[in-house]
Amino acid sequence: MKSDIRVVHFYHSGVMVETKNSQIYFDVISDQKPFVDVSKKQYYFVSHAHNDHYDPKVFQVSSLNTFLIFSDDIDDHPEGHTITWVEPNKHYELDNILIKTFDSTDSGVAFLVAIDGMNIFHSGDLNWWHWENRPALEQKSEEMAYKAIVSKLDGEKIDIAFVPVDPRLKSAASLAVRHFIEKVDVKTIFPIHFGESFIILNEILENEIKDERVKPITKRNESFVL
Repeated sequence: MKSDIRVVHFYHSGVMVETKNSQIYFDVISDQKPFVDVSKKQYYFVSHAHNDHYDPKVFQVSSLNTFLIFSDDIDDHPEGHTITWVEPNKHYELDNILIKTFDSTDSGVAFLVAIDGMNIFHSGDLNWWHWENRPALEQKSEEMAYKAIVSKLDGEKIDIAFVPVDPRLKSAASLAVRHFIEKVDVKTIFPIHFGESFIILNEILENEIKDERVKPITKRNESFVL
């Protein structure tokens, strides 16, 4: 991975990966305008229609260098924009990037994006959803579904992955990341889907995951140079 890569973790699951030529945004629902460099190509990925992953204000930043890649479950969008609609388990070529989509264990898709010499994975709502109050059979089904989808990444070399660590799952919050680390060839992981629970997130990373590839997040709009 090149040393001029910057990652910005905006809020919740909203992130941006910046290279020398491109800015790649995923599931941004907070204000990204101060970070936009219009001299670079901008790619906006939205994994599904839930309002903690998609906000129509993503359309406020638009230029000839802007590309929109949306899950096809999104209905609420303004007219007059060119959108590449995607569905699970497909391959797409757009401009200078290659996109693979995967199923979610909730809604929409997860993305694997090959761009500027690296591979980026964003889970969206692909997570090991283990809710304590659900029946054991349902919990087992969720486990099997998550593991089956992650197994499709076998053989991929991923530079940056964004994987949920959701404190609402309590003792199960780290299951998805721990399985991902075990099964996927990945260099760096950034947690997503934790809202404002920075303290709880980092307690989970320190006590349950303990892997230097998983980066702690301490505030909104935190920036990392890789």
